[in-house]
Amino acid sequence: MNTIRTVGHTITTLLEFLQWSKKLAADRGGYKSMEAFVLDNGRQFTTMAEQQPKRGRMKECYRNAALLTIKRRDLIYVEGYAVSIIPVLHAWCINEKGEILETTWGQPEVIEYYGIPFRRTYLTRELVKWGEYGLLDNWKGEFPVQNTPRNSWIHPTYRDEKTTQQTVQ
Repeated sequence: MNTIRTVGHTITTLLEFLQWSKKLAADRGGYKSMEAFVLDNGRQFTTMAEQQPKRGRMKECYRNAALLTIKRRDLIYVEGYAVSIIPVLHAWCINEKGEILETTWGQPEVIEYYGIPFRRTYLTRELVKWGEYGLLDNWKGEFPVQNTPRNSWIHPTYRDEKTTQQTVQ
């Protein structure tokens, strides 16, 4: 990740960006930001799978990852933030080892992933209900994932996993 300079702080990793964004939102009255939700419920993914899938259309990461997850039952759908130049909301898949299968982007030199692994049943139910791809940024549904019990959407493999969080000074 390129260095991001803010007032009084330099951010060099995706985890630092998410922590800084969460603190900034809390300092402004406690609004639960998307970054805070991902930080509280997600985890970092660091290993790319050796065999990568054929890339889907650019700017359609939610669609690309969802369709591959539905097609291949051995994969898990993940949504969160990824970065090569700047942090952006993104979706990708992981295999049973937790290795990343990038469905949209090519292979940038530096990339970080931090996201939430979702249950297949939750993904498909929300796709049918809303008719749109993407779970985290569903403003039409007033962000239903944030108002639904965690055990109904978090993938069971990661349900009990505690995220490692370090305080940003």
